[in-house]
Amino acid sequence: MVTRHRILASGDFVIWVFPNAGNPRKVQRYAPDWAAALRRMQASKPEVLIPGHGPVIFGAERAAQVLDDSAAVLESLTRQTLELMNGGSSLDEILHSVRAPAQLLAKPYLLPKYDDPEFVVRGIWHLYAGWFDGNPAHLKPAP
Repeated sequence: MVTRHRILASGDFVIWVFPNAGNPRKVQRYAPDWAAALRRMQASKPEVLIPGHGPVIFGAERAAQVLDDSAAVLESLTRQTLELMNGGSSLDEILHSVRAPAQLLAKPYLLPKYDDPEFVVRGIWHLYAGWFDGNPAHLKPAP
């Protein structure tokens, strides 16, 4: 008898803490693409999810929930940031306004430990507006 299982090894897309999609010490990472990758993983309907770090998740419903919540938090940050950017808000205003949904950050697999939602917001700004924050003093500061 052959038993088949739907097993997904997510690599570091799932690491049992807030997604590492904005860490300033890493190369640029794109939260919208990260969320889309998580949605594709969710669509594969894994029965077992092997994260890059942390315990293995058994059960299709539990795996789907982790993937859904992880994508949802990044989608929320992206949506909020783009709405404010399109409304003319500055980076500083955006950083003080955008918040990840509290009910998602309360999940044990989405606690901001290694990365932080603010870093993801900065990354979204950089993706769509570049690294320049609009302050000429920051463009080429005097030595």
